[in-house]
Amino acid sequence: MDVHYDETKESWVVNLKKGEHVLKHHLDVADADTCMDGTQCVSLGLEIAQLRKNHAGKQY
Repeated sequence: MDVHYDETKESWVVNLKKGEHVLKHHLDVADADTCMDGTQCVSLGLEIAQLRKNHAGKQY
């Protein structure tokens, strides 16, 4: 996993990689704040779940 802030889009970019499967997720500052304080992290969680399914060879 690689995370960096994209100043032009004013969002955090989370790059997830497992094997040959790669996902890039943009997380706006408000969503990143709620994720980091443990309140809610739905969109990133869904992306991680999708990456796990893809890596396991399941197509949904």
